[in-house]
Amino acid sequence: MATKKIFLVIILFTVTAVLFGEELEFVTIRKTALYDIEKYSYLIKIPNDAILKINKGKKLKYIGKSNTGERKTFDKTKVIMGTFIYKNKIYKVDCSDLVPSNTINTFDPSFISDLNSNTRKTWVPAYLIAVLQSQDRDTILTFDKYWKEFEPQYLGGGVLEWFDYFSPNTFSICNSVLVLDTNVSLMIKNIMKNDNGYYVTVNFANEDWEDYKFNDLNWNSVKEKEFFNMILCIDGEYMDVYLDDMEHKLTTFALVDQIFLRELKSLVENKKVDLSKVHFPRRADGSIDNYLTSELLTDTDVTQTEDKMPQSAIEKTALPKNNADKTSLPLWAWFVFIGIAVAVSGGVAAVIVVLRKKAG
Repeated sequence: MATKKIFLVIILFTVTAVLFGEELEFVTIRKTALYDIEKYSYLIKIPNDAILKINKGKKLKYIGKSNTGERKTFDKTKVIMGTFIYKNKIYKVDCSDLVPSNTINTFDPSFISDLNSNTRKTWVPAYLIAVLQSQDRDTILTFDKYWKEFEPQYLGGGVLEWFDYFSPNTFSICNSVLVLDTNVSLMIKNIMKNDNGYYVTVNFANEDWEDYKFNDLNWNSVKEKEFFNMILCIDGEYMDVYLDDMEHKLTTFALVDQIFLRELKSLVENKKVDLSKVHFPRRADGSIDNYLTSELLTDTDVTQTEDKMPQSAIEKTALPKNNADKTSLPLWAWFVFIGIAVAVSGGVAAVIVVLRKKAG
């Protein structure tokens, strides 16, 4: 019954967005600085001083397909910057100051990425655990064909190989946006928390996001959609990520510390690694996913790696599929929603009505 309730709520939330418009609106959660977009340096810096500061509870609208991603300020502090409208003027804003105005839930504070602390932990592709354990940087080529197919770059008479460019793909999280590979950004419309993690409705923030995709992750099932769902299944220090349903697994991330990243960098750059102080992430049951097998992986296996990954128990109770795709809604769901939509004037109200009826 609990799963049916969640399913109905998701359907109503999604259809509400279809009928009442897809414009993304956000609310400030603290005093927030607004930066002049004309003086904003896209590559590495933002202005030292804001041209305006607004209080908590102010609403801003997101400008679709604008360049949103991780940037560095003058003092090298990392931030996730986005482009928003406030009182009919365009500004750059720190996305960590915002939450979607109509979201059902927000992320737990401990789940939000800390981009700057010296003791911070970071989500990276879980196969990097096997890379470090193997103590062989070429293990990366076994799991990620993007780097395997990297063509050497000839610059200034020298040759730069894949390992000269490689850096781990990080997955950064805040309440308004998810960022993969620094620049592949997903603006958040709704967050729904469940016992196993989160169900997040998103869309691609950047029109040219595929140009910044430095991995071979398969987004084909959702890349033509305006909005889709990401299912984040948390299992200890692992996170299994699916797109729209449990049939389309994107990848598995692992939460690693700075020592792990330091040794990974040393392995890739110098072929040297010291595992004596490295903490390897574990699932809730204490296990570590075994990506390496006794058999040599073939080229075919590179595209099948995810199929060999152990399926965590939490996946069995994850939410149903295709809830962000308005064309996949069954006919009965449209009738249910239309009946409620006549009685209320907003998506959140519709959700509340359903929950009360089910509770009764």
